[in-house]
Amino acid sequence: MAKSNRKIIFDLNNKEKIILESSYPIYSLYPCDKVIFYLIYNNNKYIIERDCIQYALAVLKEKLNKALVNQLPLHESINQNVGFLWNEYLQNKPGFVEMRVGEINHWIGIKNLLWSTPGNIQPQLDVWIYNDEKGSIVFEVTPGYAWHFVDLQETTPPVSYQEFVQNFKPLYVQTVSSNTAKQWLEQAENILKKVKENAQESEK
Repeated sequence: MAKSNRKIIFDLNNKEKIILESSYPIYSLYPCDKVIFYLIYNNNKYIIERDCIQYALAVLKEKLNKALVNQLPLHESINQNVGFLWNEYLQNKPGFVEMRVGEINHWIGIKNLLWSTPGNIQPQLDVWIYNDEKGSIVFEVTPGYAWHFVDLQETTPPVSYQEFVQNFKPLYVQTVSSNTAKQWLEQAENILKKVKENAQESEK
């Protein structure tokens, strides 16, 4: 990794990719430094994550380690598109299987949730990684409804949830080969290692 690099590319295929971008050289970052991940698809550039580099890459590493050994399937209760059901869950629709995370119940589907864009970024997008029925690794990006938590008595969203549902479809779905996933994992581990070293050096 060149010391001046401010971008790292995670290839999806010859035309589509994920770009990790920073205002500073990736080589020099610390765990809590903010970075942005972009999906480059169909000549468009979508923000799919903006967070601390350590957290974002640690989650990616965790999901990839599980997916590479076929341990990241969708729960059997997920019988429709995972992104669609996530929006339904956030609308407090009934009938969802939940799991306990700390002191809070969450939908079982968040086991496959890699990233979500912050609320002040449009479009709202959720990123998923899971193993399909054949054990293949699927990378999927789905739209999120931006007004789940708006008080409808005080604010009228420009798009109703009913309209959003009617037009819902995944933004991007791609099967990721094992070799590509292993390459992503190696990239993530190398960056995390360097970020950790930077933090340790700063404490001396």
